[in-house]
Amino acid sequence: MTTKSEIRELWKTCFNDPEEFIDLYFSRRYSDDINVDIRKDGRVVSALQMIPYDMTFFNATIKVAYVSGACTHPDYRKQGFMRRLLTEAHRKIRANDALFSTLIPAEDWLFHYYQVSGYASVFKFATEKLSLDSFLFDYERNQWNKKYHLICSKCNPDVFNYLNRALRSRPCCIQHSYNDFQDIISDLFLDKGLLLTVKQQSETVGLVMTVYKGNDLLIKELLFDNEEVKITLLAGVAMHFRIFNALWIRPSANADGVYGMARLLDVEKAYAIYAKANPKENFSFYITEDKDIPVNEGIYIISAGEVKHSHQDKPIGFPFTIEKATAYLFRKNMPYMSLMMD
Repeated sequence: MTTKSEIRELWKTCFNDPEEFIDLYFSRRYSDDINVDIRKDGRVVSALQMIPYDMTFFNATIKVAYVSGACTHPDYRKQGFMRRLLTEAHRKIRANDALFSTLIPAEDWLFHYYQVSGYASVFKFATEKLSLDSFLFDYERNQWNKKYHLICSKCNPDVFNYLNRALRSRPCCIQHSYNDFQDIISDLFLDKGLLLTVKQQSETVGLVMTVYKGNDLLIKELLFDNEEVKITLLAGVAMHFRIFNALWIRPSANADGVYGMARLLDVEKAYAIYAKANPKENFSFYITEDKDIPVNEGIYIISAGEVKHSHQDKPIGFPFTIEKATAYLFRKNMPYMSLMMD
């Protein structure tokens, strides 16, 4: 049995995912290169994958990794295997020049579990309730609707390019490649979701991705060039699903939910980007312990757009854990992740 087939069997044991999703994940996302695992008694008993992504971060685009499929066989839990795998993963991700590890806890209690390993709850979202019948009414009574064309779309480069431009305009956001986009749409359609786009002449000017979760219709992404396009998209959702209420999951400064977490892996490089983008900030902090990546320990002085890292015996500035150092970086810029295969 190959490692891939062993990991697949472990996944099926630990997660309640449909076979179609597992087929998609292991044919499109999984590779041995991004997998770390622990073997005991002649078989894989714990594993996770480290999927590479780009992320906009202040005025830069950086590498991050997304921890996926983290699981331990029920017969081997509470033996510290996942902690060992996270440590190994953090070191490998950093060695590949990624500045952060990211993840989405599968259950609420896991937020505290990952916090112990240095993760901070930074990827947040707002939920807005929409009455779709009002958008349908506005759409049907206005003449401007004739200049827009609603299309039930599939995966194509034009739609991806529109999504890509929108995601890259967000100051701190996980980015998706075209291959990611193909997987996202395949997963969306497995869940009987919908991708609608609006064209004005031959140009894409808006898109919406929706899917049911339980009894709720979720709008996972809603992107539009103007209010008329927004109305057109939401009217299209109402006509397709014959439903008049939906929940829009979106970025907001007034977030009401936490979606994902991040863990800082290279403190000096990340704070160098932060300092350059915030040249008027002057402060210092120290990190006394990072068991996973000890080189992160020490004193950091941010001044005049630069960062200095030293290992003096006497600490100065604020005492930061890795979790707090991570949270501080993201406190102002509304980090966001969406369309992950969680």
